Amino acid sequence: MKKFKFLILFLFFISFTNATEIYYVNIYETVNKSKIKSLAETVLKQKTDKLAKKLGINDLKNKKNLTQSDMVKYQNFVLTVNRYQAEVSNNITKLMAKLMEKFGKKYGYQAIVAEISVLYCNKKYNKTDQFIKFVNSEIEKNKSKIIKEIGNIK
Repeated sequence: MKKFKFLILFLFFISFTNATEIYYVNIYETVNKSKIKSLAETVLKQKTDKLAKKLGINDLKNKKNLTQSDMVKYQNFVLTVNRYQAEVSNNITKLMAKLMEKFGKKYGYQAIVAEISVLYCNKKYNKTDQFIKFVNSEIEKNKSKIIKEIGNIK
């Protein structure tokens, strides 16, 4: 029975790969070369500046002797900024997945994978540059919505 299940799975995989070209996109390159990176940096700076003002972190720079309370305040600030960075990164990952699906549907691609999982593939299947252009055009069309998605921090 196990051999039969494997054979069915193998035949399905072979028929899928023969009928479909699988493309790949380098997500890391996309984030770094597209406008997503600058949007994320702007969102993080705004959130961090607002938090610093709220906690009075800028006032600590001029103090000669920091109290225990000041140290705790600064430590809380750093921990919160780290959490912000993690959440923005997670939001970008979710956004990239949505944009990848939209990109695939727009151009009629049946399968797109992240390059990190590709061991070898002919360069003709690399759609990174095309995806970067797509991402930038989506940002131009929906900038405020995308900023909200990136900056959705709790």
